[in-house]
Amino acid sequence: MILIFFIFVPRVTATETQVDSIRQLVKRDHIQGELLITDQGQNGIRYESFGHANQLTGQKNSPATLFPIASLQKAITAIVVGKLVEQGKLTMQTQLSDFYPNISHAHKITIRMLLDHRSGIRMQEQLPAKILQTEKQQLNFTMTHLHSTGQFNWDYSDANYTLLAGIISQITRQSYAQNVENDVIEPLHLKHIFFWNQLPKKAVLAQPISVFKRTENSWLNQKNRLMSAELGAGNMYSTVFDYDQIISAICHDRLLQASTTQLLADDGKESYAAGLYYDHENHLHTHGADNGFETMVDVSENSRIAAILFVNQGSWQTVKLLNNQIFLKLVRDSHNIPV
Repeated sequence: MILIFFIFVPRVTATETQVDSIRQLVKRDHIQGELLITDQGQNGIRYESFGHANQLTGQKNSPATLFPIASLQKAITAIVVGKLVEQGKLTMQTQLSDFYPNISHAHKITIRMLLDHRSGIRMQEQLPAKILQTEKQQLNFTMTHLHSTGQFNWDYSDANYTLLAGIISQITRQSYAQNVENDVIEPLHLKHIFFWNQLPKKAVLAQPISVFKRTENSWLNQKNRLMSAELGAGNMYSTVFDYDQIISAICHDRLLQASTTQLLADDGKESYAAGLYYDHENHLHTHGADNGFETMVDVSENSRIAAILFVNQGSWQTVKLLNNQIFLKLVRDSHNIPV
């Protein structure tokens, strides 16, 4: 049985009819996790918690539960890149060869191509033999396993964002993690977003419902090895609320100048750009998958309407469809269009 808990924030606008409809969708798909919904931006947010964060301990999901955000991190890396563009230290046409000249075809690969997965760089998800302890080890692992094809069509690869993390570090002479702290976490006063190796001891971490006692240790080891290899691309944890703060900041230019946000978005073409997918009617979305977790974001361009769903039980296809259904329902209801 899935247990559902509702946590209310002042000035919430979601109606009980909407909540009941969402509850039925969650039950239908047997989803466990965390949902944030809003139909008037930061002035009206509602959380929906369902199921267990850790079925083995009986810990239930709550707004404090931390989930691996997987590829949702790419939008954060893009913000740091945007900061360097504003400071005149990078341009969209800066070549990869300025930083990693030994990569094949690096002189033809630009920052824009890396941000949009059009660099021709391919790398399947690789599980290192042991946990990679430092950012240098993480970068070296990617450099060893990537393949630069010289074919500059769209092909999604975490290696693009690991290279961007390395570029950030070379320019600033600070770690990638410190740059994220300086450019995103501190300005937004975020308290519930962490790197995989900097988690508080008392943090409530989600664990996939599919993990059993006999498999827990091997799963934890595999998870940490995988996250240690995803520098810049998927090695952070967050709550749904803190990630909503980041998405809202992107939409309202609170971290970057409006012109920089537009530049990263590649003028809002209906495609992937700098960590986000841009669809018709000013709809942004992004998603991530990581070792038993699914994270989905659907948001209007002004972030007034948003659905952010982090789950530890549910298939990628089911979770993506469910979050989109919730988002579209909020959109239709906000325009008084019958669902």
